[in-house]
Amino acid sequence: MNLFRRSALAAALAVLAGQAVAGSFIEVDRPGPIAVRVEVDYGLLDSCGSRELPHLIEHVVLSETKFGETPADFIATLAAQGVRATAITRQDFTEFTFEGRPGTGDLIEEAILETLGRKTLPAASAAREVEAIRLELGAAKGFTSIPHPFESWSADHIAGTQVACGTETRPVADIGATEIQAAFDSFYGVENYTLSAIGPAGEIDGAALLNRISQSRPEVSPPERKLSAGVVPLEPEENGMQASGETGLFEVLIAIPGRMDLPAPKAREAAEMARLALQAELRKEPLAYSVKAVVHQSNRAGWVSLTSELPVTIQAKVSKNATSFAVQAFTDAVTKPIDTSFLSNREMAENAVHIASSAERNDSGMVGFQSRPAVSRGWSPYLVVVTYPKIVITMFGMLIALLAFGLLYRSHKPIRADG
Repeated sequence: MNLFRRSALAAALAVLAGQAVAGSFIEVDRPGPIAVRVEVDYGLLDSCGSRELPHLIEHVVLSETKFGETPADFIATLAAQGVRATAITRQDFTEFTFEGRPGTGDLIEEAILETLGRKTLPAASAAREVEAIRLELGAAKGFTSIPHPFESWSADHIAGTQVACGTETRPVADIGATEIQAAFDSFYGVENYTLSAIGPAGEIDGAALLNRISQSRPEVSPPERKLSAGVVPLEPEENGMQASGETGLFEVLIAIPGRMDLPAPKAREAAEMARLALQAELRKEPLAYSVKAVVHQSNRAGWVSLTSELPVTIQAKVSKNATSFAVQAFTDAVTKPIDTSFLSNREMAENAVHIASSAERNDSGMVGFQSRPAVSRGWSPYLVVVTYPKIVITMFGMLIALLAFGLLYRSHKPIRADG
């Protein structure tokens, strides 16, 4: 395992521009809360035929601990003691983040050992967390996980993105405790962990923590991954992604580089500028009041989703004009420098394991990020894909409503005036 200790601005620049090796501990001495993040080199696209298996591990690993029965108990118990905990499974990694006031380092270490350092997962929690994930995704009972259209689209068009290793063929409910434990033993170990701690020095003893984890977890290897050659060319005006979302929801997708080339805070900042630009354009007539922005960014690829409620009949009218403003705003924001003094320790921890495309220090302590290396690999961070929901959904809904009204009308008995 590799240990790094850095301080001051040089450390901040190194976190945003430097690369860490998996199975390492990075510590940056910085004022403020203590932020600890563990990135596990295992995500949704790494599970062949069982896409939600990494997601299930994320849930079950937080279950049946001294902090409570469920992941919600785990988070609530830590919050009551001054530590905010989050866990997210992405396409090519899973992240666990802990943020607390100075002095909570021991509690954070204990929480990490209780979860990522445990020997076995609680078998009894598997079925419950399958149902929890169903509710999280808003899926029907017996559901099969559905990949986002971006995943196959990016594998077709963009070199260097990860290709899913298998097709989803069975319901998520069929994933049992034995299979969850087997995957946990195959991928959850210090060799696949990168731990970063940003905050006052000495809060986290990374060497001791990783050593204790290694005593309870088996030796593991990274998942075998197939990366796309991106052989299908894109036409300048092509909207190549076929997707059907919720009727009346106008959606713009902007393909962006992954975190290895574009730091997550910079992606979020650029997405916010794109959101504001699209919102300003839609407010001119006005056609909509607000726009929502969500960034989905793994290590190798990502996309920004901008959504607004718009009648289907006018979506085509606004798409070309409005999206061009959003794209330009995103492009301009990505190429502008970022001031690390505005980043929280949590954001610094989030980027400790990633490489920025380019980082240059100037006299004001600014760091500038460019997306040129990503573009040179075939990336087009400014590509926009607009999804138009199928109006047939609305017509079907109207048909059901009319049938229901007819049945209601036939069964209704008028109320007599005399009681």
